[in-house]
Amino acid sequence: MINKETDKPLKAVIEELLRIYGWKDHIDAVRLMEGWEKAVGKIVAKHTSKLEVRNGILYATFDSSVIRSEVHLVRTRLVKELNKRLGRDLIHELVLF
Repeated sequence: MINKETDKPLKAVIEELLRIYGWKDHIDAVRLMEGWEKAVGKIVAKHTSKLEVRNGILYATFDSSVIRSEVHLVRTRLVKELNKRLGRDLIHELVLF
């Protein structure tokens, strides 16, 4: 029997499950990594050797000290851009190696 008062759209049910089981942050971290090139450009992405998100901190490793220095100069703007692309504030700090 269908109860109109408790029925929810499938999208809402899936989002609730992701939140309850703590998967939303993991999925957003994957989305962030997939969108890294769009946020930083092809050259910076090419020199990025590792990305990892832990506890709201994005750790980025570069194979070029020059690229790392350039990213360091725009890290605040980059954090805002990445969060904007995700539609929420997942990242609050960017640590560069």
